[in-house]
Amino acid sequence: MLLPLDLPATREGWYEFLAQRCDQQLETARRTVEVLGRTHDDAEMTLARWNTVTLSVLNATAAATVIRQAHPDAELRERAELAEQEASALGFSLRQDRGLYEALNAVDADVLDPGASRMLAMSLREFRRAGVDLDAGRRRELRELGERCTTLTQQFERNLNSDVRAVAVRPEQLDGLPDEYVAAHPPGRDGSVVITTEYPDALPFLSLASDAEARLSVATAFESRGWPDNDAVLRELFELRARRARLLGFDGWADYDASVKMIGSGTAIRRFIDRLTLAAAPVAEREARELSQRMRQDHPHRAQLTWADVPYYTEVLRRERFGVDGREVSRYLSCEKVVAGLLEVTAELFGLEYVAVPDASSWHPDVITFDVLRDGTLLGRVHLDLHPRPGKFTHDAHFPLVRGVAGRQLRRVCCCATCRATRFSTTTS
Repeated sequence: MLLPLDLPATREGWYEFLAQRCDQQLETARRTVEVLGRTHDDAEMTLARWNTVTLSVLNATAAATVIRQAHPDAELRERAELAEQEASALGFSLRQDRGLYEALNAVDADVLDPGASRMLAMSLREFRRAGVDLDAGRRRELRELGERCTTLTQQFERNLNSDVRAVAVRPEQLDGLPDEYVAAHPPGRDGSVVITTEYPDALPFLSLASDAEARLSVATAFESRGWPDNDAVLRELFELRARRARLLGFDGWADYDASVKMIGSGTAIRRFIDRLTLAAAPVAEREARELSQRMRQDHPHRAQLTWADVPYYTEVLRRERFGVDGREVSRYLSCEKVVAGLLEVTAELFGLEYVAVPDASSWHPDVITFDVLRDGTLLGRVHLDLHPRPGKFTHDAHFPLVRGVAGRQLRRVCCCATCRATRFSTTTS
């Protein structure tokens, strides 16, 4: 029976884990490629070896990504970032390997089952999308551009995650917020209250603080995270992506990216957005008018609704029109209750069972772990990391720690988020 991959319980163990799941997995990929290049296996064995190569690179990337995004040890996160770059570089190199491409292209797809045939076709397509058919100079340029894009993406996320800003407000500017929020934000020595851009601080403030000036200050700080550093990062990233696309014969990155998706092209994306805008505009304009009208009841001389007003007056109208007060509702939605409800609903929808693993090792004490079963069979393990901390990924996401492969390895997923079901309560968020 397959068992979940054990996670370390010590700092030293995490460094060893990173080496095993990244360095050793990438070495497995390299050795398997060498075997593929010097042997002439049948179609099934060739694809089995290629599957080992791709799975090893994916395993290395997944482990490095989770550690980089969630581990509290800054030094280990930096090491994971380098490991992720190494995995990305190997992936680019493999997809440009002419010998490897020819070995796969020589496989007779007619002898394969539909699943294997699809895997082969998609693999060959990814080789071509990496520029395997181009000359050596352009392949090298594409590889260098791709590696630089990986580094820029990491830099963008690092800038965003590490940029926690603080806004000083007067105690009376907390008017409208629940008592527990106010109690958790006492005035400092200078008499001011500090509101950070962490979700449990900023989101309740933007939704409930009645002081428009304070809301605008917090909203500006919240939306400015990562700026101005990320401005240059994004500009370079957009430029390099455009160059990659043009080297591969596409008009731009949107066409390159969409060519393997249902939408098909950048032009189709633009048309879809235009149709969506046309359909949504009347409703959006009506809602904006309603919010503006309600805002002017409080501020008759203000000419324009600001973006910082939207969450506040949405909450006001919900309370006044429908009698739904988020502050009252949140009293019944502690993080623990929301997690339990979410597990209960998904268990019923998908025929699953979640079993808590209270003694499971993880990267932080906040993490809660569940085994996922169906009909008594273990399918995988999920780690819920729901609370903010320095250096951690700041938005809602899930990252595969181990990708599930039937008969080979059980899936493990890290769900990174900030528990916002209780966004009006700082005690559980």
